[in-house]
Amino acid sequence: MLLSVPSQIFHAPRVPDENNFPAAFSATFSLCSLAAMAMLACFLAAPTARAEAPGNDDISGAQELTIPATIVGDNIDATMVENAAHEVIEVNPGNRSGASVWYHFTPATTQWLSVDTIATTVGDQLDTLVAVFNSSGEMLGYNDFEYGSDTVTVHSKLVFQVVENEKYYIAVYGFLGDQGEFDLHLNEEIPSARITMVTMSPVTVDITSAAQNITFQIGVETENIYFPGGLGSGSIKLLRPDGLGDLTTGFNAFDKISGTTNTEVFQKNLLLSRYCPGGPWPFEISIPSESEPEIWTPQGADDLEDHFLIPSGTTSLAVTNSGAVDMDPPGFDDFTISPSTTVETLDDLTVEVHITDAGSSGFESAELWLSDADNLLVSNAARITAAHRISGTAFDGTYSLTFTVPANLSEGTYFWGIRIRDASGISFYRDGKGGEWSVETLAAATLFLSPLPPREAWRQKWFQTILNDGNAADDADPDSDGLDNFLEFATDQNPTEATTSPGTITKQGSDLKFTFSRSVAGTSDGVSYSAEWSDTLTGTWSTTGVISSAISSTPTAEQILTTIPAGTGNKRFVRLKVSK
Repeated sequence: MLLSVPSQIFHAPRVPDENNFPAAFSATFSLCSLAAMAMLACFLAAPTARAEAPGNDDISGAQELTIPATIVGDNIDATMVENAAHEVIEVNPGNRSGASVWYHFTPATTQWLSVDTIATTVGDQLDTLVAVFNSSGEMLGYNDFEYGSDTVTVHSKLVFQVVENEKYYIAVYGFLGDQGEFDLHLNEEIPSARITMVTMSPVTVDITSAAQNITFQIGVETENIYFPGGLGSGSIKLLRPDGLGDLTTGFNAFDKISGTTNTEVFQKNLLLSRYCPGGPWPFEISIPSESEPEIWTPQGADDLEDHFLIPSGTTSLAVTNSGAVDMDPPGFDDFTISPSTTVETLDDLTVEVHITDAGSSGFESAELWLSDADNLLVSNAARITAAHRISGTAFDGTYSLTFTVPANLSEGTYFWGIRIRDASGISFYRDGKGGEWSVETLAAATLFLSPLPPREAWRQKWFQTILNDGNAADDADPDSDGLDNFLEFATDQNPTEATTSPGTITKQGSDLKFTFSRSVAGTSDGVSYSAEWSDTLTGTWSTTGVISSAISSTPTAEQILTTIPAGTGNKRFVRLKVSK
């Protein structure tokens, strides 16, 4: 499932930080001298050195590439570029990059490209970081590891648009100064959904005395094969300069202000609180693709790792605030579920959260979701806003919402996760799995899901209810085909589309061959099936001489072949009787 949740849920920092370790380890780590660390580095295996630095060690010796390009390169004995304009270390805090080699290319047409170091020939792949620069030496973006890669983090990939006859440079760095061989690919790659421009108005704002609305305009192109109805939706995220959180809002078809189905412009306002910090606020735009949501960032040197680059428009918001700034994260106390934490049906749950905020800006929004034991999302994130508050204030209030349990969940244990954001953008994240990120109130709120009875699960699938009522009732016939819902359930039919018969019958010699579908769910539900015959519609129905056997099966049904004596008369009637 591609859901959009806060990135910190899945992407832990690449470089260890002493704040991520227990206190005892942290103390030991901080006592290590630089000399001791250097001594340790001497024991690490180093790649075979060449006599001198590679010819493309500097931008002036950049190796030329043509599109498409696939090469094997290395950064053995390479150095960092002295020119600060090409120094990725300045936009990649933590000294994660080093030992760079350079390439250049000039596209003949304006097009979308991807550059990556995904291994295709090199076995011991270098852990890379890739950056792209324009002809003036200005960095357009950089990538540490490819988008959507939660396990293989040595590969880098960046998708961006280039302009015809403009010169571009690619730098490949070794992560933490590593050296070795790598595969480098430069290919045309057109994203199925792509952002063509983003503008903000205003781009400079003073919130010392009052909050300000920021208006975003987002241009999007989509491929009709994947998005026949247009983009649909996306989200905007403004990130605090101090890294403590973000402000976010979504946009959808109602926010579209111009364009066609596959070339659209959306407009959305985002309120910047009076208590937000000053400084440059970068932004991210998340939009769907044919597989999972993609994060788009503006071109330019900033602290954001890039995956998909927005080719034009505003790069950041400049904020001034000479007044008070909220630096305190929000929090929560009570977390309750009604009717209980054990769910035997897929009814909607009522969830109540008591949210507190020690700061001065107050509650802005929250997201609530379910994940499994492997921390994989199993639900969409339910958004909590001020409209859900049932008591209290924005600084100390209780919020209630209806949470829909996904219909495809199997029996098992699932865990709640919540992210709370105050009006200044500071976020608070917890889940119920225990360990470092848990709190007692949330850890106790685990969802134990028991499977629905087969017939209720069938109603939920087709009618979004488990109740034997209305169009979902056993004796109802919502598609008006003469077959009631109970018969359609028993024979694995679609109750919303008319069918002519639950089976077929043919005559073969002295026998009648009657074939029908027997639902696996129906069998599990205790439904009995009987093929019967009679020579008159008003007479007695018989099973004498009837032989049935399964001839094929699918995950949801068996095909049953029933042999029935044809008799000596000129007619014989056959019926399928299902009952429970």
